[in-house]
Amino acid sequence: MSQDVKRLKVSKIEQYFVSNAASGKTNLRKVDKVNSAVPKSVLLEKEMKILKGKTSSTTTDGGSNSCVTEINSADLLSQSCQNQPEDVSHLPAKNCGVRFLKFQTKWYVLFPWIHCVPGVNGVLCFICSKADKLGLLHAVQKKEPAFISDGFRNWKKGKSSFDLHQLTETHTFATMQLDAIKRKSVALQINTGFNEQQAAARRSLIKLFTSLRYLLRQGLAIRGHDEGEGNYHQLLKLRAEDSAELKQFLQRKTNFTSFRGQQEMTQMFSHFILRILASRIKANGMFAVMVDGTQDIYGSEQESVCIRHVDSELCVHEDLLGLHKMQQTTGDAIARMILDVLTRFSLSAGQIRAQTYDGASNMSGKYNGCQAVISSQYPLATYFHCQSHLANLVMQESIASCPFFRDAVQWVHELGVLFKRSGKFKVMFESVVACSTELINTKASIRPLCPTRWLCRLSAILSHVGGEYRFCHQNHALLNRFEKTETFLALYLVKKPIALLEQPNSSMQASSSNLSGSIEAVATTAKQIQVFRDPIMYTNLFDEATKISANLGFDEISVPRRRQPTPRFAGSSPHFHAECAKDHYRILYVEFIDCLLACLQKRYDVRNSSFQTYLEIESMIMKGTATNLDLISKYPELNVTQLSVQLPMFKQHTGQVL
Repeated sequence: MSQDVKRLKVSKIEQYFVSNAASGKTNLRKVDKVNSAVPKSVLLEKEMKILKGKTSSTTTDGGSNSCVTEINSADLLSQSCQNQPEDVSHLPAKNCGVRFLKFQTKWYVLFPWIHCVPGVNGVLCFICSKADKLGLLHAVQKKEPAFISDGFRNWKKGKSSFDLHQLTETHTFATMQLDAIKRKSVALQINTGFNEQQAAARRSLIKLFTSLRYLLRQGLAIRGHDEGEGNYHQLLKLRAEDSAELKQFLQRKTNFTSFRGQQEMTQMFSHFILRILASRIKANGMFAVMVDGTQDIYGSEQESVCIRHVDSELCVHEDLLGLHKMQQTTGDAIARMILDVLTRFSLSAGQIRAQTYDGASNMSGKYNGCQAVISSQYPLATYFHCQSHLANLVMQESIASCPFFRDAVQWVHELGVLFKRSGKFKVMFESVVACSTELINTKASIRPLCPTRWLCRLSAILSHVGGEYRFCHQNHALLNRFEKTETFLALYLVKKPIALLEQPNSSMQASSSNLSGSIEAVATTAKQIQVFRDPIMYTNLFDEATKISANLGFDEISVPRRRQPTPRFAGSSPHFHAECAKDHYRILYVEFIDCLLACLQKRYDVRNSSFQTYLEIESMIMKGTATNLDLISKYPELNVTQLSVQLPMFKQHTGQVL
């Protein structure tokens, strides 16, 4: 016996199942004796030679072709059909002297294996003849040619002979061998079951991914205080009620629902999204980098990196690429971090066309700042301060320069913090609102001020200057401050300039905003703020504030106590003192307006080289003519010849006019 035959020899477990399937009882010795003489691999090879005419290939691994061989054997067996005709006139009759005996068709029902073959004067056993053609009966010592090839025609002893034949060793062995070929091997059955288990586990694992994706998409917490009570596990239990596969999968010891599995799945989602974003950015070509830093809950410094790019449909996209922890916050360290992030995403730093950071020295420094380091390597990456952040800095600097307005705004913040933290104060405020006919149908509240976004403080100031102001002085801690008329006057005077500056700030935060539009919005806002310097405008505001304060029951607005300055600073000349409260507070108000206008002019200086470059580019796009050829030649992605044709087409298509 060859080495391949030994490798393919049927195991005892498989022989046991084959014996049970054929005869309904176990006879391991008999089956082992028969199969030891005729290995299954030899039987399969002979079957392929006889019925298909070619030798089956046997692989050296002993199992890789087993599934294919079994399927081919079953196909070959199904090609020969059993023949049981109703017309049996072709079968010869048996002369018994007085009568002639013929084949009875009712024997088809009693003995289903009876088979008629044209050209054979008798009936055959379909099972035995089939096994003989396949070469499966050479191990049988006593064959019955009458039922295999010659044909049985002794009708006088037909029923008794048929009963004896189906109990013979030949018929039993032939039945067993044919069933062994048709049935899949135990190894193949185990392999099929394993594949089904893998497919079920794969489907369950997909349900784990989709459940986690839902929680991530909705921004819900994954784990709770107890691992089994978190949203993730509860969602899986809910889905397992409709899926028996998932319920069985969750009962496994390794079900990938641990926190490490959740982190790995989340990371896979993150990498998948980042790869998509990187491919889109790379396909769109040029882009701008936006970086800002903050501290997490543990106090670790981290920088957020965003990319602004325009697609082929001229739609602006701003994509966050992640938060990156920083050991140092120097300009050189941040610049190296930005270049490293671009390298990891396979983005060319030479395609940076703009940098947008805050005004900190490590970011905007002229010599050692982050923008200076990147601009020295890539001159086309011009630097811009965040326009929306500039508007907040303008208001912050203006209010901080005037103590009269600064203190009033700070007291509003303190009261908002108290309202947010004190449950007793909230109940008191709700009871007062319920008794008020003006505020009963409104969402009255006292809001704290935003610590960084100053222009978001307008809603908090309006909540105090409006109908809620009459209830603010009920707080005993801030009673002295809010009972003063000067506090109300300061808030009333400052609310309109803040409201005007909030409009361009909101427009600058839009992804579709451009530089020329931002400059125009700032110029328009400056003109509107300039109107507040007019004495008539101030007089109207002062009179309105005086009237409202009188209705609230506050004291009349008066001039603060006069203080003589130190002669060391003022000299011998008499110091100026306002004669009335209106003149005194007008000086403070005009000082605040002048500081606000000066900050706008300083922060939004159009003489900046970066501003001039991009304003010139925007002007050419809007006009539809390529006028500044020197500027165009600096950008390798721009072609003068093509641009001169494309700009008029763009202007005609969009209908934009400068």
